[in-house]
Amino acid sequence: MLNSNQPTIMAGLVTKETNRIVDAFIEALESPSKKADSYEIVKLIEELTGLKPKVWGNEKVPDFPIGFGNYTGPNNLFFKKKQTF
Repeated sequence: MLNSNQPTIMAGLVTKETNRIVDAFIEALESPSKKADSYEIVKLIEELTGLKPKVWGNEKVPDFPIGFGNYTGPNNLFFKKKQTF
């Protein structure tokens, strides 16, 4: 049982932004239709948010998802930055 008087220790983020190239990540997909869809989705999200896409990953899984922006807040809790659409 957790003691409310003791701080909760949170682990760091499992996935982090990498320097990998988004286009290379998409080009590695086998399906031509998935490639085309991925480029279109990335383009739409970038236009809507004004944020550049990044490939996220970690040591075990170097290429994970494509993400937009940084969503960590105080104490590494996830908070989405306010976006204006």
